[in-house]
Amino acid sequence: MTGRINSHKDLIVWQQAMDLACDQAYQMLLST
Repeated sequence: MTGRINSHKDLIVWQQAMDLACDQAYQMLLST
């Protein structure tokens, strides 16, 4: 975690972004 991510709201946004990125990567793996 970086020092910039210090509030609960930012943490939720960060987690959602990571979940979305992981989901997209997973879909790309399945589509190959």
